[in-house]
Amino acid sequence: MTRPRWQTLVLALTMLAPPCEVGRGPAREAAVREGAAGDVTARFLANEGVLLADGARAVLLDALFQPYQGYPVPDSSLQAALERASDPFDRVELVLVTHRHGDHFHPLPVARHLAANPRASLLGVAQVRDSLADRLRQLGVPDTRARAVAPAPGTWQTMAVGELTVHALGWPHGGERHRGVEHVAWLVEIGGYRVLHAGDADLASAALDALRLDSARVDLALLPAWMYTSPDDRERVT
Repeated sequence: MTRPRWQTLVLALTMLAPPCEVGRGPAREAAVREGAAGDVTARFLANEGVLLADGARAVLLDALFQPYQGYPVPDSSLQAALERASDPFDRVELVLVTHRHGDHFHPLPVARHLAANPRASLLGVAQVRDSLADRLRQLGVPDTRARAVAPAPGTWQTMAVGELTVHALGWPHGGERHRGVEHVAWLVEIGGYRVLHAGDADLASAALDALRLDSARVDLALLPAWMYTSPDDRERVT
């Protein structure tokens, strides 16, 4: 990657490929090429699901879920590989979840991945962790492998997990009807790069200004496609 490190590459999730191609080989390969950052790759899986990898380790973001209200999902072979932690998902060390909505998270595929991949742990909001408890117990996965984060709006919570550093960002979910849904964005440091996954964060929230992401050296920003639907939102993103 030759661009200056202080410039941010922005990718719109769910716009990387048409919904009919989500989860199929050509669409995923295109996403890898578009999302490559030096030795770090961002692989689009479905909806807002992404695999970040630097060769030695990998991180899953909002990637373990089931069919929900017509949102794009991984095809059956990709879903099986995710749940069984098959290559390349056997290198996943962190499963990160922004919030509990069914197009971002479902406890069953998450628990199955953790059971198949003893090196992985989960970080998410308390609503995500708590909804996992029964599934983890059924599969014999220690509940200590799922931890909750709770940054206040506009603040950062930083954690080191092995050689990875991740920042949970207090950035509320968009829309008044979702105010009761706990939500964080994630800034992942991997392979010398910083990758932002915004989940369904609210662009109009005062928390965004308080987070000061404009000065946080974000190398790659993964944002939902609806953040580009109005001129005001596009201006806010840039």
